[in-house]
Amino acid sequence: MLIHRYSDSLSREPHRDAIVQATDYATAVATPRDYLFRTGSTKDIHLVFGVVASGAAKIELYEGATISGVGTPVPTFRMNRQTVKSTEALIFHTPTIGADGSRIQQLYNAGTGAGGNQSGGQVAAHDDAEWLLKRSTDYIIRIIPSASSTISITMEWYEVDI
Repeated sequence: MLIHRYSDSLSREPHRDAIVQATDYATAVATPRDYLFRTGSTKDIHLVFGVVASGAAKIELYEGATISGVGTPVPTFRMNRQTVKSTEALIFHTPTIGADGSRIQQLYNAGTGAGGNQSGGQVAAHDDAEWLLKRSTDYIIRIIPSASSTISITMEWYEVDI
């Protein structure tokens, strides 16, 4: 089992009330699975994400993708279930991509061993790293399994007014 995990001690702590989450799960994934993360124009988005796969996989993050079809919407939910706030971010799986954009992160985990291997979803020199995404930009999170796998992704973010 591969676990590509984000930090749980992020600077998002003061924003706990505003955290948004999107998750997806797919079985028998034998080809790359893409997720489109589309940012809005009026808020700064601070993103962390985690991927779990039942076998070896590569995870890539691209910025500035060219999209010709958005794919299937992935529902988003505020972690604070009492708020009525919405999010500017839009999430989709299996978009049609014209160009990937610039790869800004690439990770690999062999996926061997009992209990799963873990690697930081925000691999950095410290454990509170998160992506501060560009506004009005399309990002692709690509999961590339080496063989047919069950995969799961969790994306968490908060938005800050600019």
